[in-house]
Amino acid sequence: MSALNLVRLIQLLRSFLDLAELPTWSAQEAVRKWFVRLARFAQQAAEIVPGSVDDRLAGVLAEIVADPAKFAALYEVVVAIVDALQNDQPPLYQAPAIAGIDPELVALILELVITVLQELLRR
Repeated sequence: MSALNLVRLIQLLRSFLDLAELPTWSAQEAVRKWFVRLARFAQQAAEIVPGSVDDRLAGVLAEIVADPAKFAALYEVVVAIVDALQNDQPPLYQAPAIAGIDPELVALILELVITVLQELLRR
């Protein structure tokens, strides 16, 4: 492994560890900051991993975090998912219509968020 790849891998690990500090889910700004860290992690992972799906995912996630209206819609979905997970209910939700974003990418982002949250909530 080259030194550059090792540096990127260490940066990726640091970003991943930053995600372990979960926000208070009822505090929208704290959740937005957590998603900024998630977007940073996704971007760093996309730079290391070959392929275009992760690049698109990282870009869309960064776009959602940067747009208050899009993030507000995602926040509602995330809060519903967290609530369902904490109450041992299946994550029943309806993805809000987010203008200009491919629904498959929204589903991919939600799947990623659910997986990360499930792992972190198991701790």
